[in-house]
Amino acid sequence: MYPLVNNTTKVKATASKAPQQKEGSESNITYSRTTASEKECRNLYEKARKNLLDINRWQQIAGKLSADFHLTDPYGNPVERLPLQGDYIKIHLPTSSDDKFDWVRIEAIEEKNVSADHQYILIRVRPSDAPRHKEDTEHFFSKDATSSFSIERAGLKIEAAVRGRNELPNIQEQDGLMKKLRNLVVGLTAMFGGNYPQWKGLVRGMLRK
Repeated sequence: MYPLVNNTTKVKATASKAPQQKEGSESNITYSRTTASEKECRNLYEKARKNLLDINRWQQIAGKLSADFHLTDPYGNPVERLPLQGDYIKIHLPTSSDDKFDWVRIEAIEEKNVSADHQYILIRVRPSDAPRHKEDTEHFFSKDATSSFSIERAGLKIEAAVRGRNELPNIQEQDGLMKKLRNLVVGLTAMFGGNYPQWKGLVRGMLRK
């Protein structure tokens, strides 16, 4: 039998795990649900946790207008398994040509049971070069940006979140004009809320029964 739930526990641990905001834009897209019982809350958390870790299904979870996400190993090979630190995520935006992809690297995966009624899991990614091409950052945001995806349970409440920090367009001196223009347009669009429907669909989808 589970101990009594402490309903004063706050969902806030994962917010403090996001990197410090220094420049560019900051985004905090969250969705939460409060359950009727501890058992329901634990079951929903486990389902949401599996959704978070199933990166290859993020497009299906977020909805038809979502970008397409593919988990790869450190060499860029597609994999069907749980993500690991050092893996990459290959992203195809709905507005991109068929051969254009954005890449992020998983720099941290953290999971913790804070107490009997408080637990979380978090994945943090950062724009990166494509595997085997250690030259340019292949993403519309610069390498200083991060995105932190999390599921957190506190008491009878569960929150799914995507927190962006230090979001600036990726405009590198060595890039050609067309690449600079593309990253500027996509980056600014995302900074001013263009990525909101994408991430809102994802956080809602992760907590869907």
